[in-house]
Amino acid sequence: MPPSAGSVATARCATWSSSAPPMRGGRARCWQRSPTPTYSSPRPSPTAAPSTWCCAPAPDRCARRSWSSASGPARSTASPAPPSRASSPAPTARPSSRSTSEDALSSASPHAESSRADHPERRLMSGAQIARRIEQLDPVRDNEEIAHLSVEVQYGDALFVHAAYLVAFTRQVAVPSISRIVYRTGTGDLMKNVRRRNDHTLVFFGEMLRHGHSSERGRAAIDRMEQIHSRFGITDDDKLYTLGSLAFEGNRILGLLGRPRFTDNELQGLFHFWRGVGERMGLAVPETREAFLQWVLDYEAAHYGYTEGGRALVDQLFADWRERWFPGPLRRFADPVLLTLLDDRLRAAHRLPDPPAAAVRLTPAVVGGYLGLQAARPHRPSRSWTDHFGQGAEIPVGLASYGHQGPTPREEAPQHQHATP
Repeated sequence: MPPSAGSVATARCATWSSSAPPMRGGRARCWQRSPTPTYSSPRPSPTAAPSTWCCAPAPDRCARRSWSSASGPARSTASPAPPSRASSPAPTARPSSRSTSEDALSSASPHAESSRADHPERRLMSGAQIARRIEQLDPVRDNEEIAHLSVEVQYGDALFVHAAYLVAFTRQVAVPSISRIVYRTGTGDLMKNVRRRNDHTLVFFGEMLRHGHSSERGRAAIDRMEQIHSRFGITDDDKLYTLGSLAFEGNRILGLLGRPRFTDNELQGLFHFWRGVGERMGLAVPETREAFLQWVLDYEAAHYGYTEGGRALVDQLFADWRERWFPGPLRRFADPVLLTLLDDRLRAAHRLPDPPAAAVRLTPAVVGGYLGLQAARPHRPSRSWTDHFGQGAEIPVGLASYGHQGPTPREEAPQHQHATP
């Protein structure tokens, strides 16, 4: 029979059907689903339970909260579940063998060796426990888990993710051949609706990081991005530079602020994660982190240059930053903070002003405080960028509705380009 509302979380599923009358005045039903594992893996997963249930007002509420038939501590005061129906198979209890917090973290991570259908999504882990877990992993074999734990779980707060993404995007459009395609004489998606464009891109990355680039969901996100990019004739070198800006930007920002944080194991894991994404895109990614970083720096030195379209795109990115995070009288602090995250060469490429001295002094201290807090506070191991930037999206995310939806554009004439000051 259906479980009471509040059973332990274990699986995500895609198919839902009501199989019980309303509970307590019609405020809740029990919804049945087929237990499809959330994450794919090259290793075989244990057999899932034959059925799972969730008690909630509507199936979309269940889609955001994973429940199973396993017994566990109640988390709701909802009335008892309705009687079973003859056509409903009896759920099979799945007792947990996890006893320590570190074992729980291994189970909770989407890319751990344990079954993807069995991780306790609601358990909180400290930053120190997550850091120890990362150091136990192999940066090549376990790169997907390292990337997820590092940039989604421990450092995945939306404001800081958005800041790093904006700096990476600012780098990309400092390359005239990239800015021309993104700007498209003012008709590009970023010029028309910058928040939607940014959110959709971060959802693509969130799908890759949450599920892994080798998973079905991760491959679907990469393939959807490639489908969009194929309309615009982007060169492989420009794609590779874009990939490099994502792979290295977080650590470059921390280095600029004098707050290095990532361990060598973490940095190598992140490199191999983005290398896996690049290989799925058909790119020839350098074999070592050091070689790839040097390639990125050389590409910037050879190709950075001012364009009016690139500056217009950067102005849009700054506007999204101001309006999203700095309400009312705080808005005047938005641009100085973001400017401190851009190095001299990048600001010069877009003819941006230097940040005020006060921002240069205060921003590193704020970032250092944030990093210290992340090492101490509890985290939800299943957290993803998609949780914030994909708000309102169906579960699983319908990737076909994300990204550019227009017809294939005609080839546009390059903009007039000015020399970098």
